[in-house]
Amino acid sequence: MKDWSSYIRAYKLAFFFILFGFVWVVVLHLPTFCLWKFAVGIPCPGCGMTRAVLQMSRFQFQRAAAQNILIAPLLLLGAAGCVCFFADACFNRAWLVKYRMLITSRGAIAAAAMLSLTSWGYNIWVGN
Repeated sequence: MKDWSSYIRAYKLAFFFILFGFVWVVVLHLPTFCLWKFAVGIPCPGCGMTRAVLQMSRFQFQRAAAQNILIAPLLLLGAAGCVCFFADACFNRAWLVKYRMLITSRGAIAAAAMLSLTSWGYNIWVGN
């Protein structure tokens, strides 16, 4: 029998974040979702990511990159993860384990940190 406790915990957490976002925007009438931008006044590295994902879902790649430049590496990592997941499921290969080891290596973490800092500087410069 499957243990559902981790799934229930994940759904409770997702419900909390949805409720928090609803209260943040609808009830308190605050201008932005980003706590960092609201508190400090400058955009965080993730500012514009929701709009970028929406633009990507409409296949408007230039507009997505204008919203947040980190959408391109995020899309590539997500696509690579999906390919590894399906290859693992279909062919019983250990690609997903190799993918996980690759993205958690020191070099990948350092590259992600540099991309985040670069994106943050770009967001501050552009004013997203």
